[in-house]
Amino acid sequence: MIDFAHYWDNHVVKSIVCILVLFGVRQLLLWQVQRRTEYFGDSQRRWTSNIKNFITLITFFTLFAIWLSELQDFVFSIAAFFVAIVIAFKEFILCLVGSIYQAASRPFSVGDWIQVNGHTGEVVDRDWVSTTLLDINIENGNFDFTGKTLELPNSLFLTQVVKKLHFMRRYVVHRFSIYRPADVNLCPLRPMVMKTAKRACAHFRDVADRYQGLIQKRLGIELPGPDPEIRISTTDISHNVMTISIFCPLDEAKAIEQIIVEKFMAAWYVEFKKQQASS
Repeated sequence: MIDFAHYWDNHVVKSIVCILVLFGVRQLLLWQVQRRTEYFGDSQRRWTSNIKNFITLITFFTLFAIWLSELQDFVFSIAAFFVAIVIAFKEFILCLVGSIYQAASRPFSVGDWIQVNGHTGEVVDRDWVSTTLLDINIENGNFDFTGKTLELPNSLFLTQVVKKLHFMRRYVVHRFSIYRPADVNLCPLRPMVMKTAKRACAHFRDVADRYQGLIQKRLGIELPGPDPEIRISTTDISHNVMTISIFCPLDEAKAIEQIIVEKFMAAWYVEFKKQQASS
């Protein structure tokens, strides 16, 4: 004796039976629509289309219900596989996403100076995984190449702010401070320091003015200069501080700083000797 219950538990048998039954119902309904009139008008076309779409929808949901348990196991297996892949290659995938982000938004290009996550350098190479920088020391406004190479993962650019410093490749706001004991009043030395700074910057004054205007127009910001700025202050340990800011070519910044420091020191020691002699 044939055990029909055993065969009915088979999903393939269920699917075939349901398809045949629904196909028969579909044909029966279409036959009923077509037999009502010899003329196949717009109303019959609408009914025919609706019946076909409805039976197709019912067939899809019926098959989905029959195979739901199998699909769940399959989907869970696929999901577990992809979760394992994502966990294992998370950093690599983030680097690829960061590379795609760079290609789409183009926040910088090879040759630009950038600062990201405390690292500053010139971009010399980019690939799908990392970005290579030539390290630049920006402490005290020096902007010197250190000779080190930085390999930054592209995932870093998804979470960190990127500062573009490409305008500083030519001109820079060079700011430095001179600390001296509070034995001499620095205020009378300000005119001498200002005159020395202007004389040291005179040969590029016009170019600096035009370049500063270009940067301010491009970035929409106000930069100090092109005339030097001098500020006198004190520290919490009773030292006087003279801070000088100059807008100058990058390759001349340190030379101009040394000229100003030498003139300042000479004048300060003259004032210091005068004070000692008077006391």
